[in-house]
Amino acid sequence: MNTTTDNLMQTTGSVFGSFMAQVYGWMVVALAITFGVAFGVEFLAERNEQFYVAVSITAPFVLIGQLILVLVLGFLGRRMNAFLSGALFLFYAVTMGIFFGVIFLGFTTVSIVLVFGATTITFIVMALFGFLTKQDLTSWGRLALFGIIGLIIGSLINILFYFIAPGVAQGIDYVLTYVGIGLFLILIAYDTQKLKKMAASIGEGGVGMTGLAIQGALALYLDFINLFIRLLGIMGKRKYP
Repeated sequence: MNTTTDNLMQTTGSVFGSFMAQVYGWMVVALAITFGVAFGVEFLAERNEQFYVAVSITAPFVLIGQLILVLVLGFLGRRMNAFLSGALFLFYAVTMGIFFGVIFLGFTTVSIVLVFGATTITFIVMALFGFLTKQDLTSWGRLALFGIIGLIIGSLINILFYFIAPGVAQGIDYVLTYVGIGLFLILIAYDTQKLKKMAASIGEGGVGMTGLAIQGALALYLDFINLFIRLLGIMGKRKYP
C-alpha cells in the first residue's frame, strides 16, 4: 500500500467524521452569508438609487478582491492560523454576496430560489457519487481544471465578439455555459473524493484539522457557486425581457 492509503486507513472514524462536519459546516455558513448578503443588497439597491450606483461602481473592485482572497486562501491557507483563514473565508463569502446582489437585480426572486434548490440537489447527488465511488477521479479532476482554464480564456475572447458579432457571441456564451456546468459537476465529485485524502493528512507537518477543513469547504463552496451561476443563466427568469 502507498503512504496515502496507509494514512487513510489509520484515520479514525471519529476524526474523519469531525473533519467532514467542519468542511460542510464552513461551507453551509459561507453559503448562508453569501445569499443573505445578496438578497440584502438586492433589497436595498431596488429601493435606494444611491446605494445601487455605489454597489455597481464597486462591483469590479469586489471581483479583484475576490481573486486575491482566493489565491491567498488557496496557497497560504494551511500555514495560517484557524482564526485568520476562517475570517478570510467568511469575508470572501460576504464579497461574493455583494456581487450576487447586483446579479439578482436582473432575476425574479422565485426563479433564484428555484435555481438554488436545483443547484443544491445536483450538488448533493454529485457529492455522494464522489464520496461513494471506488473509481479514482484524479485524472478527471485534473482534466476538469484544465477545462476551466480553457473556459475562462474562451469567455474572455468571447467578450470581444459581443462588439463584433453579438448574435454569435450569445451562441458561444450559451455553449460555454453548458460546458461549464459539465466541468463543475466533475469537480464536485472530484473535490468530495479529495476530502478523504485531506483527512488522512491531518497532523502531518503540523497541518491542523480546521485549516484543512476550510480549504475543503472553500473548494466545495466555489464549485457550488459556479454551478449556481451557470444554472441561473439558463433557468433563471429575468425581470426585464
